[in-house]
Amino acid sequence: MSVAVRPLPLDDDRVAARILVIQQAAYRVEAAFIGYASIPPLYDTLEMLRDSGEAFYGAYAGEVLAGFIACELSPQTVSITRLGVHPDYFRRGSGRALLLYVETQVALERPRLAVSTGAKNAPARHLYEQHGFACFNECEVEPGLTMVFYEKWR
Repeated sequence: MSVAVRPLPLDDDRVAARILVIQQAAYRVEAAFIGYASIPPLYDTLEMLRDSGEAFYGAYAGEVLAGFIACELSPQTVSITRLGVHPDYFRRGSGRALLLYVETQVALERPRLAVSTGAKNAPARHLYEQHGFACFNECEVEPGLTMVFYEKWR
């Protein structure tokens, strides 16, 4: 499947609503993987997305928004805050395309990329490790939820 990645305009109601649909579908799958149903993105609203201050980029399969990635930027680091692919598009290259886009088009002069995920989310961990991210910390952030923290230096 050919995937095109481009910035997402959160002020477009249809785009923002599609992001929310993808986020809820993707994070429900993650919640099942990690055995933790209270993942905060499951409870986001359109206003919360718009007010997040994050930059959003979308993976399109033809005309369909199949997935997205969101980042926060600091002078040294691009922090990947969300990565969601609709389950209908799992294992078709959207996640890889999104990570590559951030690394080559967003990070630019920033030497560090950072991301975290649930410790039991094997597919996400595998994706990050395939892309050269190294785990530098693991901790229980609240009872029943252990997170792993990855970084990649360029």
